[in-house]
Amino acid sequence: MRQAAPRFSIVMPTRNRAHLLREALQSALEQRYDDFEVVVSDNASDDDTPRIVRELANDRVRAVRTDRVLPMPDSWEFALGHARGEYATVLCDDDALVPQFLSEVERALAAQPSFLVSWTHATYFSRSHPVARWRNQLAIPSHGGSIVMMDSRASLRALFGLRGDPGKLPRMLNSCCHRDVVAGIRARLGRFFLAPNPDTAACAVSLTAVDQYLYLDKPLLIGGAGGESIGASTTYNRSAATLNFLAEFGLERVFAHVPLGVVTVTNSIVETLLRTRRAMPERFEGLEIDWLRYFEDCYVELAALAAAVDVAAERRELRRVLGERPVGFRARVYWRAVRRAAARVALRASGAAIRSVAGLDRALGAAARRRGGARLIRGDEAGFWSILECRKLLEP
Repeated sequence: MRQAAPRFSIVMPTRNRAHLLREALQSALEQRYDDFEVVVSDNASDDDTPRIVRELANDRVRAVRTDRVLPMPDSWEFALGHARGEYATVLCDDDALVPQFLSEVERALAAQPSFLVSWTHATYFSRSHPVARWRNQLAIPSHGGSIVMMDSRASLRALFGLRGDPGKLPRMLNSCCHRDVVAGIRARLGRFFLAPNPDTAACAVSLTAVDQYLYLDKPLLIGGAGGESIGASTTYNRSAATLNFLAEFGLERVFAHVPLGVVTVTNSIVETLLRTRRAMPERFEGLEIDWLRYFEDCYVELAALAAAVDVAAERRELRRVLGERPVGFRARVYWRAVRRAAARVALRASGAAIRSVAGLDRALGAAARRRGGARLIRGDEAGFWSILECRKLLEP
Protein backbone atom coordinates (compact mmCIF):
# COMPACT_ATOMS: atom_id res chain seq x y z
CA MET A 1 0.00 0.00 0.00
CA ARG A 2 1.31 3.43 -0.92
CA GLN A 3 1.96 5.66 2.08
CA ALA A 4 0.24 9.02 2.37
CA ALA A 5 2.39 11.98 1.44
CA PRO A 6 3.97 13.71 4.44
CA ARG A 7 3.17 17.27 5.39
CA PHE A 8 6.77 18.46 4.92
CA SER A 9 9.80 17.41 2.90
CA ILE A 10 13.26 18.51 4.02
CA VAL A 11 15.35 18.23 0.86
CA MET A 12 19.13 17.98 1.29
CA PRO A 13 21.30 18.23 -1.85
CA THR A 14 24.93 17.39 -1.05
CA ARG A 15 28.23 16.60 -2.71
CA ASN A 16 31.52 15.52 -1.10
CA ARG A 17 30.86 17.24 2.22
CA ALA A 18 30.27 14.26 4.49
CA HIS A 19 31.97 16.02 7.40
CA LEU A 20 29.28 18.71 7.24
CA LEU A 21 26.35 16.53 6.23
CA ARG A 22 26.31 14.58 9.48
CA GLU A 23 25.34 17.59 11.61
CA ALA A 24 22.86 19.01 9.09
CA LEU A 25 21.09 15.65 8.74
CA GLN A 26 21.05 15.16 12.50
CA SER A 27 19.40 18.56 12.93
CA ALA A 28 16.70 17.56 10.44
CA LEU A 29 15.99 14.30 12.21
CA GLU A 30 15.74 15.90 15.66
CA GLN A 31 12.54 17.79 14.87
CA ARG A 32 9.82 17.93 17.53
CA TYR A 33 7.21 17.10 14.92
CA ASP A 34 6.21 13.85 13.27
CA ASP A 35 4.78 14.36 9.80
CA PHE A 36 7.86 14.87 7.62
CA GLU A 37 10.43 13.15 5.45
CA VAL A 38 14.10 13.89 4.72
CA VAL A 39 15.36 13.45 1.17
CA VAL A 40 19.16 13.24 1.03
CA SER A 41 20.23 13.72 -2.57
CA ASP A 42 23.84 12.73 -3.22
CA ASN A 43 25.29 14.51 -6.25
CA ALA A 44 27.66 11.66 -7.23
CA SER A 45 29.88 12.08 -4.17
CA ASP A 46 33.07 10.06 -3.93
CA ASP A 47 33.67 10.60 -0.20
CA ASP A 48 31.95 9.10 2.87
CA THR A 49 28.55 10.63 2.14
CA PRO A 50 26.76 7.26 1.59
CA ARG A 51 28.16 5.92 4.86
CA ILE A 52 27.04 8.96 6.83
CA VAL A 53 23.52 8.62 5.43
CA ARG A 54 23.42 4.91 6.29
CA GLU A 55 24.58 5.56 9.84
CA LEU A 56 21.96 8.22 10.56
CA ALA A 57 19.09 6.97 8.40
CA ASN A 58 15.76 5.95 9.84
CA ASP A 59 12.26 5.48 8.40
CA ARG A 60 11.99 9.19 7.58
CA VAL A 61 15.09 9.28 5.38
CA ARG A 62 15.08 8.54 1.67
CA ALA A 63 18.45 8.58 -0.07
CA VAL A 64 18.76 9.23 -3.80
CA ARG A 65 21.82 9.71 -5.96
CA THR A 66 22.61 11.27 -9.34
CA ASP A 67 24.42 9.16 -11.92
CA ARG A 68 26.93 11.96 -12.64
CA VAL A 69 28.03 15.27 -11.16
CA LEU A 70 25.43 17.96 -11.87
CA PRO A 71 25.76 21.75 -11.60
CA MET A 72 24.14 23.07 -8.44
CA PRO A 73 20.79 24.16 -9.96
CA ASP A 74 20.38 20.76 -11.64
CA SER A 75 21.37 18.96 -8.45
CA TRP A 76 18.73 20.89 -6.52
CA GLU A 77 16.16 20.18 -9.22
CA PHE A 78 16.92 16.47 -9.04
CA ALA A 79 16.60 16.53 -5.26
CA LEU A 80 13.32 18.46 -5.23
CA GLY A 81 11.92 16.06 -7.80
CA HIS A 82 12.01 13.32 -5.17
CA ALA A 83 10.08 15.26 -2.52
CA ARG A 84 6.62 13.89 -1.70
CA GLY A 85 5.58 16.42 0.92
CA GLU A 86 2.83 19.02 0.70
CA TYR A 87 5.48 21.63 1.50
CA ALA A 88 9.18 21.42 0.70
CA THR A 89 12.25 23.25 1.96
CA VAL A 90 15.93 22.91 1.11
CA LEU A 91 18.47 22.31 3.86
CA CYS A 92 22.07 22.80 2.77
CA ASP A 93 24.66 20.45 4.20
CA ASP A 94 26.45 23.26 6.06
CA ASP A 95 23.28 24.56 7.76
CA ALA A 96 21.22 23.31 10.70
CA LEU A 97 17.57 23.46 11.71
CA VAL A 98 16.51 24.23 15.26
CA PRO A 99 14.46 21.42 16.87
CA GLN A 100 11.25 23.49 16.94
CA PHE A 101 11.47 24.43 13.25
CA LEU A 102 8.66 22.29 11.82
CA SER A 103 6.35 22.67 14.79
CA GLU A 104 6.67 26.47 14.56
CA VAL A 105 5.96 26.45 10.82
CA GLU A 106 2.98 24.14 11.29
CA ARG A 107 1.59 26.33 14.05
CA ALA A 108 1.87 29.41 11.83
CA LEU A 109 0.21 27.68 8.87
CA ALA A 110 -2.62 26.41 11.06
CA ALA A 111 -3.34 29.97 12.19
CA GLN A 112 -2.91 31.60 8.79
CA PRO A 113 -2.78 29.26 5.77
CA SER A 114 -0.37 30.20 2.99
CA PHE A 115 1.27 28.56 -0.01
CA LEU A 116 4.62 30.08 0.93
CA VAL A 117 6.11 30.63 4.38
CA SER A 118 9.55 31.98 5.32
CA TRP A 119 11.53 32.65 8.47
CA THR A 120 14.66 34.46 9.54
CA HIS A 121 17.96 32.76 10.33
CA ALA A 122 20.98 33.02 12.56
CA THR A 123 24.52 32.59 11.21
CA TYR A 124 27.24 30.35 12.60
CA PHE A 125 30.78 31.31 11.62
CA SER A 126 32.39 27.89 11.69
CA ARG A 127 35.94 27.10 12.71
CA SER A 128 36.90 26.96 9.03
CA HIS A 129 35.68 30.49 8.25
CA PRO A 130 38.15 32.44 6.07
CA VAL A 131 38.35 35.27 8.64
CA ALA A 132 40.04 33.78 11.71
CA ARG A 133 38.63 36.29 14.20
CA TRP A 134 35.05 35.41 13.29
CA ARG A 135 35.39 31.68 13.88
CA ASN A 136 33.09 29.78 16.24
CA GLN A 137 30.73 32.69 16.73
CA LEU A 138 26.97 32.86 16.37
CA ALA A 139 25.15 35.94 15.07
CA ILE A 140 21.51 36.03 16.15
CA PRO A 141 19.42 38.69 14.41
CA SER A 142 17.03 40.88 16.31
CA HIS A 143 13.61 39.25 16.22
CA GLY A 144 10.27 39.73 17.91
CA GLY A 145 8.55 36.42 17.23
CA SER A 146 5.73 37.95 15.20
CA ILE A 147 3.99 36.27 12.27
CA VAL A 148 3.08 38.64 9.45
CA MET A 149 1.88 38.54 5.86
CA MET A 150 4.39 40.00 3.42
CA ASP A 151 3.51 41.58 0.08
CA SER A 152 5.15 39.53 -2.69
CA ARG A 153 5.42 42.39 -5.18
CA ALA A 154 7.12 44.63 -2.62
CA SER A 155 9.60 41.85 -1.87
CA LEU A 156 10.28 41.39 -5.58
CA ARG A 157 11.01 45.10 -5.93
CA ALA A 158 13.44 44.87 -3.02
CA LEU A 159 15.06 41.78 -4.55
CA PHE A 160 15.62 43.44 -7.94
CA GLY A 161 16.73 46.62 -6.19
CA LEU A 162 19.43 44.58 -4.38
CA ARG A 163 18.14 45.86 -1.05
CA GLY A 164 15.98 42.98 0.12
CA ASP A 165 16.60 41.56 3.58
CA PRO A 166 17.88 37.98 2.99
CA GLY A 167 16.24 36.98 6.24
CA LYS A 168 12.79 37.88 4.95
CA LEU A 169 13.03 36.86 1.30
CA PRO A 170 11.83 33.27 0.69
CA ARG A 171 14.90 31.65 -0.89
CA MET A 172 13.91 27.99 -0.36
CA LEU A 173 16.78 27.81 2.14
CA ASN A 174 14.61 29.72 4.59
CA SER A 175 11.15 28.95 3.30
CA CYS A 176 8.64 26.17 2.66
CA CYS A 177 6.92 26.19 -0.70
CA HIS A 178 3.67 24.36 -1.44
CA ARG A 179 3.88 21.64 -4.06
CA ASP A 180 1.19 23.35 -6.18
CA VAL A 181 3.43 26.42 -6.49
CA VAL A 182 6.37 24.25 -7.52
CA ALA A 183 4.23 22.36 -10.02
CA GLY A 184 2.92 25.59 -11.54
CA ILE A 185 6.41 27.00 -12.04
CA ARG A 186 7.61 23.74 -13.54
CA ALA A 187 4.67 23.66 -15.93
CA ARG A 188 5.71 27.12 -17.14
CA LEU A 189 9.52 26.73 -17.20
CA GLY A 190 10.13 23.01 -17.18
CA ARG A 191 12.00 23.39 -13.89
CA PHE A 192 11.96 25.30 -10.59
CA PHE A 193 15.64 26.21 -10.03
CA LEU A 194 17.43 28.36 -12.60
CA ALA A 195 21.16 29.03 -12.89
CA PRO A 196 23.47 30.12 -11.53
CA ASN A 197 22.00 30.73 -8.04
CA PRO A 198 19.14 28.31 -7.39
CA ASP A 199 18.13 30.00 -4.13
CA THR A 200 17.80 33.42 -5.79
CA ALA A 201 15.84 31.93 -8.69
CA ALA A 202 13.51 30.06 -6.34
CA CYS A 203 12.85 33.29 -4.45
CA ALA A 204 11.99 35.21 -7.61
CA VAL A 205 9.73 32.63 -9.24
CA SER A 206 7.86 31.71 -6.08
CA LEU A 207 7.13 35.37 -5.33
CA THR A 208 5.47 35.70 -8.73
CA ALA A 209 3.16 32.79 -7.91
CA VAL A 210 1.60 34.21 -4.73
CA ASP A 211 0.29 37.66 -3.82
CA GLN A 212 1.41 37.32 -0.21
CA TYR A 213 3.51 34.99 1.88
CA LEU A 214 3.78 34.25 5.57
CA TYR A 215 6.88 35.43 7.42
CA LEU A 216 7.93 34.20 10.86
CA ASP A 217 10.18 36.66 12.66
CA LYS A 218 11.98 33.82 14.41
CA PRO A 219 15.42 32.30 13.68
CA LEU A 220 14.43 28.72 12.84
CA LEU A 221 17.55 28.00 10.81
CA ILE A 222 21.25 28.45 11.43
CA GLY A 223 23.13 29.22 8.25
CA GLY A 224 26.66 27.87 8.25
CA ALA A 225 29.42 30.18 7.06
CA GLY A 226 32.76 28.45 6.63
CA GLY A 227 35.58 27.79 4.24
CA GLU A 228 33.44 25.24 2.40
CA SER A 229 30.52 27.63 1.94
CA ILE A 230 30.21 29.12 -1.55
CA GLY A 231 29.00 32.45 -0.22
CA ALA A 232 31.80 32.88 2.30
CA SER A 233 34.38 31.62 -0.16
CA THR A 234 33.25 34.01 -2.90
CA THR A 235 33.20 36.91 -0.46
CA TYR A 236 36.53 36.39 1.27
CA ASN A 237 39.07 34.22 -0.56
CA ARG A 238 37.65 32.31 -3.55
CA SER A 239 38.64 28.94 -2.19
CA ALA A 240 37.87 25.58 -3.77
CA ALA A 241 34.17 25.98 -2.97
CA THR A 242 33.86 28.91 -5.38
CA LEU A 243 36.21 27.49 -7.98
CA ASN A 244 34.35 24.18 -8.12
CA PHE A 245 31.01 25.99 -8.41
CA LEU A 246 32.28 28.03 -11.37
CA ALA A 247 33.91 25.02 -13.01
CA GLU A 248 30.53 23.29 -13.16
CA PHE A 249 29.32 25.99 -15.58
CA GLY A 250 32.37 27.62 -17.15
CA LEU A 251 32.96 31.30 -16.35
CA GLU A 252 31.64 32.65 -19.66
CA ARG A 253 28.40 30.71 -19.30
CA VAL A 254 27.91 31.86 -15.71
CA PHE A 255 27.98 35.59 -16.47
CA ALA A 256 26.22 35.74 -19.81
CA HIS A 257 23.81 38.64 -19.22
CA VAL A 258 25.42 40.98 -16.69
CA PRO A 259 27.67 43.92 -17.66
CA LEU A 260 30.66 42.57 -15.72
CA GLY A 261 32.50 39.26 -15.78
CA VAL A 262 33.70 39.61 -12.18
CA VAL A 263 33.30 36.84 -9.63
CA THR A 264 31.23 38.41 -6.86
CA VAL A 265 28.11 37.38 -4.98
CA THR A 266 26.26 40.39 -6.40
CA ASN A 267 27.14 39.49 -9.97
CA SER A 268 25.89 35.96 -9.50
CA ILE A 269 22.62 37.16 -7.96
CA VAL A 270 21.97 39.69 -10.73
CA GLU A 271 22.80 37.16 -13.45
CA THR A 272 20.20 34.85 -11.92
CA LEU A 273 17.57 37.60 -11.77
CA LEU A 274 18.16 38.58 -15.40
CA ARG A 275 17.86 34.97 -16.56
CA THR A 276 14.69 34.51 -14.53
CA ARG A 277 13.13 37.66 -15.98
CA ARG A 278 14.00 36.54 -19.52
CA ALA A 279 12.33 33.19 -18.87
CA MET A 280 9.11 34.73 -17.52
CA PRO A 281 8.96 38.33 -18.80
CA GLU A 282 5.24 38.74 -18.21
CA ARG A 283 5.62 38.00 -14.50
CA PHE A 284 8.48 40.47 -13.97
CA GLU A 285 7.10 43.39 -15.92
CA GLY A 286 8.21 46.71 -14.45
CA LEU A 287 10.98 45.22 -12.33
CA GLU A 288 14.46 46.57 -13.04
CA ILE A 289 17.87 46.02 -11.49
CA ASP A 290 19.21 48.98 -9.52
CA TRP A 291 22.35 49.35 -11.64
CA LEU A 292 23.84 52.00 -9.39
CA ARG A 293 23.63 49.58 -6.50
CA TYR A 294 24.93 46.76 -8.70
CA PHE A 295 28.18 48.54 -9.59
CA GLU A 296 28.55 49.83 -6.06
CA ASP A 297 28.21 46.35 -4.56
CA CYS A 298 30.62 44.79 -7.06
CA TYR A 299 33.17 47.52 -6.31
CA VAL A 300 32.89 46.91 -2.56
CA GLU A 301 33.20 43.14 -2.91
CA LEU A 302 36.27 43.37 -5.13
CA ALA A 303 37.91 45.84 -2.75
CA ALA A 304 37.44 43.41 0.14
CA LEU A 305 38.72 40.47 -1.92
CA ALA A 306 41.89 42.34 -2.88
CA ALA A 307 43.42 41.45 0.50
CA ALA A 308 43.40 37.74 -0.39
CA VAL A 309 42.99 37.43 -4.17
CA ASP A 310 44.48 39.12 -7.23
CA VAL A 311 41.51 41.03 -8.60
CA ALA A 312 43.45 43.65 -10.54
CA ALA A 313 42.07 42.54 -13.92
CA GLU A 314 38.50 42.53 -12.59
CA ARG A 315 38.89 45.99 -11.11
CA ARG A 316 40.19 47.24 -14.46
CA GLU A 317 37.13 45.74 -16.14
CA LEU A 318 34.89 47.47 -13.62
CA ARG A 319 36.54 50.83 -14.34
CA ARG A 320 36.28 50.24 -18.10
CA VAL A 321 32.59 49.38 -18.03
CA LEU A 322 31.81 52.23 -15.66
CA GLY A 323 33.73 54.54 -18.00
CA GLU A 324 31.04 53.92 -20.61
CA ARG A 325 28.35 55.22 -18.25
CA PRO A 326 27.40 58.90 -17.81
CA VAL A 327 29.78 60.96 -15.68
CA GLY A 328 27.18 61.62 -13.01
CA PHE A 329 26.34 57.92 -12.69
CA ARG A 330 29.90 56.74 -12.20
CA ALA A 331 30.64 59.61 -9.81
CA ARG A 332 27.78 58.46 -7.60
CA VAL A 333 29.01 54.85 -7.75
CA TYR A 334 32.54 55.81 -6.73
CA TRP A 335 31.45 58.22 -4.00
CA ARG A 336 29.21 55.66 -2.32
CA ALA A 337 31.34 52.59 -2.97
CA VAL A 338 34.65 54.01 -1.75
CA ARG A 339 33.16 54.86 1.62
CA ARG A 340 31.58 51.42 2.00
CA ALA A 341 34.70 49.60 0.81
CA ALA A 342 36.91 51.42 3.32
CA ALA A 343 34.61 50.45 6.18
CA ARG A 344 34.41 46.83 5.04
CA VAL A 345 38.16 46.42 4.60
CA ALA A 346 38.73 47.99 8.02
CA LEU A 347 36.31 45.52 9.58
CA ARG A 348 38.32 42.63 8.21
CA ALA A 349 41.76 44.13 8.77
CA SER A 350 44.14 42.89 11.44
CA GLY A 351 45.98 46.19 11.75
CA ALA A 352 45.19 49.41 13.51
CA ALA A 353 41.48 49.43 12.69
CA ILE A 354 40.74 46.29 14.71
CA ARG A 355 43.40 45.00 17.09
CA SER A 356 41.38 42.49 19.09
CA VAL A 357 38.35 40.26 19.12
CA ALA A 358 36.72 42.81 21.40
CA GLY A 359 37.34 45.45 18.76
CA LEU A 360 35.79 43.21 16.15
CA ASP A 361 32.79 42.69 18.39
CA ARG A 362 32.33 46.42 18.78
CA ALA A 363 32.60 46.99 15.03
CA LEU A 364 30.22 44.16 14.20
CA GLY A 365 27.86 45.28 16.93
CA ALA A 366 27.71 48.80 15.56
CA ALA A 367 27.03 47.48 12.05
CA ALA A 368 24.36 45.14 13.40
CA ARG A 369 22.63 47.92 15.26
CA ARG A 370 22.47 49.93 12.07
CA ARG A 371 20.75 46.97 10.42
CA GLY A 372 18.22 46.64 13.20
CA GLY A 373 20.16 44.86 15.93
CA ALA A 374 21.82 41.50 16.49
CA ARG A 375 23.73 39.56 19.09
CA LEU A 376 27.18 38.19 18.38
CA ILE A 377 28.03 35.32 20.73
CA ARG A 378 31.45 33.73 21.04
CA GLY A 379 31.49 29.96 21.38
CA ASP A 380 34.36 29.87 23.85
CA GLU A 381 32.28 31.96 26.25
CA ALA A 382 28.89 30.34 25.62
CA GLY A 383 30.20 26.79 25.53
CA PHE A 384 29.58 25.69 21.92
CA TRP A 385 32.04 24.44 19.32
CA SER A 386 29.81 23.40 16.43
CA ILE A 387 26.67 24.42 14.60
CA LEU A 388 24.71 21.71 16.42
CA GLU A 389 25.84 22.83 19.86
CA CYS A 390 24.94 26.48 19.33
CA ARG A 391 21.30 25.57 18.61
CA LYS A 392 20.66 25.62 22.37
CA LEU A 393 20.86 29.41 22.25
CA LEU A 394 17.80 29.47 19.98
CA GLU A 395 15.63 27.21 22.10
CA PRO A 396 12.32 28.83 23.18
